[in-house]
Amino acid sequence: MLMAIACGRADASHDSETSCLQLARELVRRGADVNLSANSVDIGPFELAFASLDRPGSSDIRGEFVRDFVSLLIDSGLEIDDSAFFVPIGAFIGGHSSRCLAEMCFALVRADAPRLDSAVRQFIRQQTILSAFAQDEHWLTCRALAEGVKAAGGSWAAFRRMPCKEVLRLRSLVIRGCAKPRRTRATDPIIGPLFRLPNEMVWNVLGFWRVTSDITGEVI
Repeated sequence: MLMAIACGRADASHDSETSCLQLARELVRRGADVNLSANSVDIGPFELAFASLDRPGSSDIRGEFVRDFVSLLIDSGLEIDDSAFFVPIGAFIGGHSSRCLAEMCFALVRADAPRLDSAVRQFIRQQTILSAFAQDEHWLTCRALAEGVKAAGGSWAAFRRMPCKEVLRLRSLVIRGCAKPRRTRATDPIIGPLFRLPNEMVWNVLGFWRVTSDITGEVI
């Protein structure tokens, strides 16, 4: 049943896609296997959902459904294999660039999808072949994120901690009198008070830190 839902409906509408997503959630709640694949080929709900973007009449509504459906699969224990990240890259190449597609890439990165080094090479290669990607903010955001996580050792948790570590290094320099916070209009007003807090409170504040894209400034 999940396989059928993933394929989508030809008459995509907000109401029909919402109903399909609710049904998918209920099936998962009742124990449906999100890793089930067809007997003859290794294709499951994850791959079929992305493939449905190519159906005639696909729309932004369909993109939103696929994003939410993929997130449901990941949250429900989807086994993310070595080829997972190449699926959304293929959707980009197929002309489906959108914020929803970028959010699917974000979800895979947060789930520590393997072989990011191969994905990064594919981003570079495809951007060389298709020059339009150099102006596509969704593509550039996903590429920058993959490169950043790869540089952090391939771990989403390590990547998330990087900005916090930079703040802590600067705070240490300020406390030791080796640096002073700059007071300009561009200075974040929270930095000064944050540096004066006790260590345990600093960690508590940094716990609310959200990763943002250097390309769009949006939360990832």
